Amino acid sequence: MNNEYSPSNYPYPQEFSPPAHTSSKIWVFLGIFGVLILVVFFIFLFSKTSKFVSDEEMSRGISIGLKQSKEIKFEIENIPHRLKVKEIYSDYVVILIPGNATGQRLNIGETKKFDLNRNQRYDLSVRLINISNGKADIFIHKIDELICVENWECNNWSACVNGVQTRICTDLNNCRTLNGKPIEEQLCMTTCSFGDGCKINCSTGDLDCSCLQQNATICNATEICNRTAINSSESGTCCPGECIVGTPTIIDCGQDWNCFIGASQNCELSKMLATSTINLFEMLITASTFSELKGIETNKCVYYQRTEAMNIKFSEALIQQMLSEGSTQEQINQAEQSANDSAQQTIGIEQTCKFVSVNLTTMLQKGKQGSSSGGASCSVIQGEWSCVYSGDYEGAGCEVSCYPGSNCEELLNS
Repeated sequence: MNNEYSPSNYPYPQEFSPPAHTSSKIWVFLGIFGVLILVVFFIFLFSKTSKFVSDEEMSRGISIGLKQSKEIKFEIENIPHRLKVKEIYSDYVVILIPGNATGQRLNIGETKKFDLNRNQRYDLSVRLINISNGKADIFIHKIDELICVENWECNNWSACVNGVQTRICTDLNNCRTLNGKPIEEQLCMTTCSFGDGCKINCSTGDLDCSCLQQNATICNATEICNRTAINSSESGTCCPGECIVGTPTIIDCGQDWNCFIGASQNCELSKMLATSTINLFEMLITASTFSELKGIETNKCVYYQRTEAMNIKFSEALIQQMLSEGSTQEQINQAEQSANDSAQQTIGIEQTCKFVSVNLTTMLQKGKQGSSSGGASCSVIQGEWSCVYSGDYEGAGCEVSCYPGSNCEELLNS
């Protein structure tokens, strides 16, 4: 059995009369405040308030006036889609195309194109003509245009100067878009790589030097270091202090991001339990995630995450929309309860990744600011997780699993 969990394959709900049909999807999402969140989508839409645009109208293009929170339905290659005007301002609107465009700003006179079927061809053009009397005049048109695929090439990172490294990235295809542009600036520490001769005379933390050359000792499997371990050319824990037998001290950061970020700089043993809330399609999704730094393995910091709690609450705006579209309060309560019942299956999802310490610190700093990037498209195939990573998590060798005895195991057995 193959259970697909992927934002790129999120299906659009068919028209239905409440509460007979519900479309649901689970998406492993990484990078929101640097934590692992599994989002359960329960989108409830009713056909009575949505205008359906025929294929003929889409082919020639049609201008439609939409008020805030109103939407239209259409099809591209027999696949149903929706476009909703989420917010209207004096000179721009925010539109949603669920599964493709979340919170896209569209200025008056601006045109945006979308690849709804993900075949590297634009198949929809949307233009905001005007805004008047609280209504957005939008021209929507079905198109078929080849997308210019960005091909970024970056030079090497500069030396670490005042805690910052820079580089220049160029799109070889000159697409004039920045969707996939790699970062050109990152925080750094004076760390070393193999063969770079980073530190003179094998000073502390040089990957080109053995542990002994750095006046340190490799601890055996039953010992721990009474100081922060350092990098060396050898596997194992390179201890600049004393190798002792005992239980390592773990820094408990509670919910203090600065504490956890500070610990990541030298991969000090530490843990944090963070809670964050996101608003996704007017569903308030609150997740608590346990994070832990487990020390250095093969010169990389082991970073562990586990989903501890998940709660979904419909916003007042969503409730009012559902009421206006014909749903009863009882049906809304049932839908919210159903969403939370499914969300409980995400409890116990865990993942372990291995980062170069400076990259982990950079990711956590961005996560604290809410600007971290990265995602995972995951499937359950014959009871095993299969994930593809991107962004900050790409190349970190992450492994997803279920904490023994947790609710997550229901997903693997479904």
